Amino acid sequence: MKGFTLSEVLIILGIIGVVATLTLPSLIANYQKKQTAIRLKKTYSELTQVIMLSEIDNGSLENWNYSLSAAAFLDTYLAKYLKNLKAVSTTTIDNKLHYKFLDGTRAYNTTTLTGHSLLSINGVHVSIGSFMFNDAKDIMIDINGEKGPNTYGKDFFLFVISAKHGLIPNGSAIISGMYANPEHLTRNELINGNRIRACRKDGYGYWCAALIMQDGWEIKDDYPW
Repeated sequence: MKGFTLSEVLIILGIIGVVATLTLPSLIANYQKKQTAIRLKKTYSELTQVIMLSEIDNGSLENWNYSLSAAAFLDTYLAKYLKNLKAVSTTTIDNKLHYKFLDGTRAYNTTTLTGHSLLSINGVHVSIGSFMFNDAKDIMIDINGEKGPNTYGKDFFLFVISAKHGLIPNGSAIISGMYANPEHLTRNELINGNRIRACRKDGYGYWCAALIMQDGWEIKDDYPW
């Protein structure tokens, strides 16, 4: 039985190397997308359960005081029900992390803007918004904390606790104040709508969590990764 010559072995190894070079980045990206969707859904589910527990003691979301400061809102409605979480200085976070929008531009000091930030035992940052609305409180979630890429739509996502809608991704329903969005945005609008808010490569990525949720907690091939 004739074996392979050295030149044939080298050719085969070269072909394998080329194939690996072409496919490995795609495999890594697909894995990252899947893990992102899984962690985002898990965090969303955990926060939803926290809100449900709080409603037992504090009444319906419709009667919560959304004009409270971030720290007061957290202490009044959420802190008691959050497991394995500890407070983290927003100044410390901003000195370490430099968040970016999907279009690559530098985001403002995200955690300072939102007020009170928490770090969970599994590395998730949850920031409670400092803006005072009559019927909503903005929530920002970094699914891997201090790890990169610290980019909107990739590991950083926007949500809202709404008196009427509960915990929803930004872009899912009408919310008062600066987060007012059209209700029931279509998938096409979430991707190709308002450049600043839409989940698109040349935009900021505010609506990316809404897109992932609308897609059944998956990141589809046309997602601006």
